[in-house]
Amino acid sequence: AVILKIDGHFEHNENAGLFEGRKGYRVLSCSEATPEKVYSALLQVLREDPQPPLLRDASHDIASEIERLASQDSLT
Repeated sequence: AVILKIDGHFEHNENAGLFEGRKGYRVLSCSEATPEKVYSALLQVLREDPQPPLLRDASHDIASEIERLASQDSLT
């Protein structure tokens, strides 16, 4: 994957940081990305076995917490 990040956008920078330096991923800044750089990065990652970061899916925990808070709110 080739990841394009927006300069100065904290969330983009944090998310991109999870993939920087990993096989199968290239991170490019939108301000510096050119079609040639994106194409070159794609050719590189297609030859690599991706090493994705370990991510924790917290969606179930978040939904449970929302339900808990919603039920407390209905009691008041």
